[in-house]
Amino acid sequence: MKVIYLHGFNSDGDSRTVKNLRKTIPDLISVSYDYILADKAYEKIRETINETRQVDGDIILVGTSLGGFWANYFNQEYSLKSILVNPSLYPWISLAKYIGLNKNFNSGEERILTAENVAAYKKYETTIIPGYHRVVVLGTKDDVIDYRETEQVFKGKAEIILINEGHRIENKDRISQLIIDVDNWMVG
Repeated sequence: MKVIYLHGFNSDGDSRTVKNLRKTIPDLISVSYDYILADKAYEKIRETINETRQVDGDIILVGTSLGGFWANYFNQEYSLKSILVNPSLYPWISLAKYIGLNKNFNSGEERILTAENVAAYKKYETTIIPGYHRVVVLGTKDDVIDYRETEQVFKGKAEIILINEGHRIENKDRISQLIIDVDNWMVG
């Protein structure tokens, strides 16, 4: 099994989350994708999935926030197992508050997000349907994404796990354990 990790907005493939997950999953594939340009993000993630499938067809996608949006998108496109951590459901809405200059949490790189960049995510809107191996982890103290709305959207379509944390999950061991226990998941 290969694990592909998709980071959130203003992050990259060498984040603290990735470093923590690699303690348990040393061969974790972390994708540094362009979180400003949706089409470039789509292409990079798609390319990584296709290359990985040639090596090992058993893939699990793990995505946090914006990465959770992409993990769900590709979960349905390729029927891949996925763990969505505080996923952004509608980045064309939730990213609007970040229009302007932004600083990458990990690298410190500054980039400008425009209204056009945000609107481009709408192209990747997908109806969330049941029948896929999907676990959604929601922090009940999340101050970025309303966990209750996400819980309602995924109700009956995924296994939902509520945890007493914020948007950034500090207990990475919980996510690592979910990845390890992937074969015990329910189809939701």
